[in-house]
This record gives sequence, structure tokens and C-alpha cells, in this order.
Amino acid sequence: MLARVTMKMLHHAKCFQRLAIFGSVRALHKDNRTATPQNFSNYESMKQDFKLGIPEYFNFAEDVLDQWTDKEKAGKKPSNPAFWWINRNGEEMRWSFEEL
Repeated sequence: MLARVTMKMLHHAKCFQRLAIFGSVRALHKDNRTATPQNFSNYESMKQDFKLGIPEYFNFAEDVLDQWTDKEKAGKKPSNPAFWWINRNGEEMRWSFEEL
């Protein structure tokens, strides 16, 4: 279940990008909404109503990586590294979605 929740979070990674925008910079950013609701007065109700739309059968490699690979091949998505590892010496390893 945790893996499914993590994959759902990755699917909506754009909302997590907003978390990295600090308050002083947020006003300058084109999307100045916060990633979290501002009204927590009824947390139990929010928690009870929250539902993740996770498919019963989800395979990250097939459902995400394969689709990104197809988009890169079709020229619909720039070729960005899917995984970019940098060790403490600054040496880098990059893998594309196709390689993964």
C-alpha cells in the first residue's frame, strides 16, 4: 500500500514543487498557491473525505516509465534524466526512462 501511495505522490509531483518555493519567493512565482489547504478547522472531516484514486493493479515501470519513454521517442517530451545520481566526489550517473 505504501508503494502505491508513493507512486500516486510521484504522479502529482508538480504539487510538491510548490513546497520548495519559500514564502518570500512565492509572491514572485507565477503559481503562488500553496500545496496544502489553509483551513484545518475540520481536519477529521477532511481526513474522512480524502480518497486516493489508486488503480487496483498498478505497475510503475509499465504505467509510468513506459509512457514517458514513448513520449520521449515521439518527441513529445524532452529527454530529461529519469534518475540522476551524483556521488560525494561530484561524479554523475544519468539514466533515461528508456534505460530504466
